[in-house]
Amino acid sequence: MDDKLRLMVAGTELAFRKPEDDTYLRALVAEFNADVSEMQISHTSATKIEAILMVALDYLDDKKKLEKQIGGSR
Repeated sequence: MDDKLRLMVAGTELAFRKPEDDTYLRALVAEFNADVSEMQISHTSATKIEAILMVALDYLDDKKKLEKQIGGSR
């Protein structure tokens, strides 16, 4: 029995530890793939890795802004 869930993430197959319900992980991957595709469309000169890095930095920026909001509201 395979305990790995294999998903295509930005064109690369990755193996994840298989959760009981893989719906959430599949949704995350689908959203990430859509964001990378959108980044590639809006930055046509960017390579795939550059698009992936820009998406990752956008996510980190959103996380930091949210942390600052939450921390500032106490």
